Amino acid sequence: MVAPSRHKTRSMHGSIAERSLQDINADLMFVGADGIDAVNGITTFNEGYSISGAMVTAANKVIAVLDSSKF
Repeated sequence: MVAPSRHKTRSMHGSIAERSLQDINADLMFVGADGIDAVNGITTFNEGYSISGAMVTAANKVIAVLDSSKF
């Protein structure tokens, strides 16, 4: 079985990719975002980024990488 992937970034997404993270323990996760909100936290418009949620669970600390040029 082949996991869905993005050819430009060579990244995987979807339930297969999310399950592959279940046995991973990470010290740090760096994550980008499309927006940040005081109530909702880090936001993104891309539905394929559910993989980030799986990685957040696996990481001890999450660091958001943001800059004003995106907003």
